[in-house]
Amino acid sequence: MAILFDLNTKIKTPLHIADDDSRKWSALSDYVVKDNYIYLVDQKKLDTLFEHNERLMENYIQMVRKGKGKSGITFSLGAFLQQNNLALTEVSSGEKLAIEGDPEGVEIDPFISSNGKRFIPGSTLKGAIRNALALQYVVDNPGIKDRILRYLRTSGKKESFIQFEQEIFGKSAHEDILRLLQVGDSTPFSDDCRFILCTYSYNINKMVANIPINKECLRPGAAASLRLKILTANSAIYSGGGRASLENLKNRQDLFAVLNAFSLRFIKRELTEFSGKPPLLAIYNFYQELKTEIEQSENRKASVQIGSGTGIFSKTILLGFS
Repeated sequence: MAILFDLNTKIKTPLHIADDDSRKWSALSDYVVKDNYIYLVDQKKLDTLFEHNERLMENYIQMVRKGKGKSGITFSLGAFLQQNNLALTEVSSGEKLAIEGDPEGVEIDPFISSNGKRFIPGSTLKGAIRNALALQYVVDNPGIKDRILRYLRTSGKKESFIQFEQEIFGKSAHEDILRLLQVGDSTPFSDDCRFILCTYSYNINKMVANIPINKECLRPGAAASLRLKILTANSAIYSGGGRASLENLKNRQDLFAVLNAFSLRFIKRELTEFSGKPPLLAIYNFYQELKTEIEQSENRKASVQIGSGTGIFSKTILLGFS
């Protein structure tokens, strides 16, 4: 027996999910920036260009090694084409993506894809649900919360909650109660949802943006669908503390209530951090509006944090602590 949820997803903010199996796109060989777009390179065209002109290839290799083009221009494939009077069409695949921001870096992190299509992996959403269930369990059980706090104070190690997750969900992968939670990948997003977002690592204490990070993202408003299935736990082998939490998810509102409780805790922490910081007013106002939207939704929909920019303090049971 199983409970099925057919869910519709809608992107709220620019979303990037890393493709761990794909290398970063490099300005040296993978794309050319022109008129607020990046034009993706057809590698076969580029190889053919060099095969037919050995001198051109040697010039390219030397410029890559030096890192500078003629006239002192920081080297990129675009600069190389310009300096050698070569048209963009000589290497372009014909695919282009709009850029938002100033692409200072020379690399772009691609979005995860399958057969050229962008999607939300089921494992990503399942991880978000797992974190929400874990936090709910920690908040409802002061004993485990006290032990986690002692661990954080005494371990002297990078935070790892494996032992606590095993206590909540099961002692091994075979016994993990969330084996009964199956989340499929989303349907593919349309190609016109993609764009390049130029961001920075931001120091909230110094109010300084420093390290540029360019990412392929999905636009707000992009939509897809997916299916989630919860199987019945007939075996006593699934005896983790999270069993009751999973078995209590009888319908969408039950699931959405857990996810929204997690999101609201995260949002309230962010509002505290951003309060009184004028440069972050736009982000503060966004979170205020999102908080109101969630509170007024009566769990008919859920807000979930996934993707790049969500770290250990926003995606784990650390949300249960100061």
